[in-house]
Amino acid sequence: SFSVSGDLLYHSGNSAEALDKYLSALKLDKSVFAIYEQVMFIYLENKDFEALLQLTDEAIDRFPNQAKAYYFNGIALSHQQKSTKSIDAFQQALLMSRKDPRLRFDILNRLATEYHKLKKFTLSDKNFEEALKLNPKDYNLLNSYSYSLAQRGEQLEKAKGMSALSN
Repeated sequence: SFSVSGDLLYHSGNSAEALDKYLSALKLDKSVFAIYEQVMFIYLENKDFEALLQLTDEAIDRFPNQAKAYYFNGIALSHQQKSTKSIDAFQQALLMSRKDPRLRFDILNRLATEYHKLKKFTLSDKNFEEALKLNPKDYNLLNSYSYSLAQRGEQLEKAKGMSALSN
């Protein structure tokens, strides 16, 4: 099967050939979300945000109950400078991700960043704080949050402390 070949190629470091196999599998059967998910990961790794957006739109239509489809959709929209739409996608993903703390953490971190871009700092800080509750030692989160605070000249001691923890 194409998806098994794709898995073997992907895990052996050959994501280009794996992508071809996964896309062939999707042409034959669009009912398996795991294949969509693998293609989403590859498009993200390749920074092919246009393809990621198209695929996630299709995946959301076919699998409206899959948080990761909305999460990847939010990422694609974010990279196209569509923060308001990406926030909507991330919010939907957050609603569906109750049982997946790692995904919730990633969504909250991205929400915080998108709100920061829109200068909605209260919402940005709220999402950073929620993400910190899930993973208080994450380097990237501490760095992003401290940068956000420092850039605004707010809570500079807190920003300094987080920055020290992130190094």
